[in-house]
Order: sequence, then C-alpha cells, then structure tokens
Amino acid sequence: MSHRIPTQSYHPQFQFLEGLIKKTQGVDVSFFEAPDDPSCLPINSSFFEAVTNWKGQDFSHAKWMIDKPEIKAGENQRDLLATIFYLVNCCQEWNAKESDKDEFGRFRFERSL
Repeated sequence: MSHRIPTQSYHPQFQFLEGLIKKTQGVDVSFFEAPDDPSCLPINSSFFEAVTNWKGQDFSHAKWMIDKPEIKAGENQRDLLATIFYLVNCCQEWNAKESDKDEFGRFRFERSL
C-alpha cells in the first residue's frame, strides 16, 4: 500500500513509521513524494521540523494537541503520521520541564494524555 506525502524532507521519521506499521499491523506501506498532488496525506511540517531539530523544542500536549489527542495539519486536517509518531515515541517527555517530572525524574502521570 502506498501513500503520497508532500515532501520527503523527514525521510528517517517516515522510514520509522513504515517499519512500525508493517510490524504492528502486518501492512506493507510506503510513502513517496508528490508535492503537488491534492490527494497527499496531510503533513504538519512544523512538527516534523521540530522532531528533526528536537533539542530545546516544546513537545507539550498544549502545543501540538490543542483540543484532542491528535496533531492537525491545517484547520480541519488530521496528521495521522505525526500523531502516531508523537504518541508512540512519548514526545511529550522530550525536553520536559522540571515541573513535569516527579522526584525521581520520571514524567508525571498527571502530565500524560
């Protein structure tokens, strides 16, 4: 199964997602670049740019998952790839503030989705 995406700039992240989907769902999936194709999967390029340059970035739920646990790519478009990547990799724990951690340095349950 192939899916079109607007860019391959985030190739390592998409390779990870291809492998994850194959392993967990048993589905061979591949993504290929089609920048001007209106049927492309919606991609939140800001999110993948932040992942690429992750040091010092804010990965809090408040920033990426505004009203429900999904990342948007535009007003009414869900970015399923970014949402999967965020949840599977526990991105909310990346660069977490000290106030988000307990006395042992673990991410607080109350701060989780």
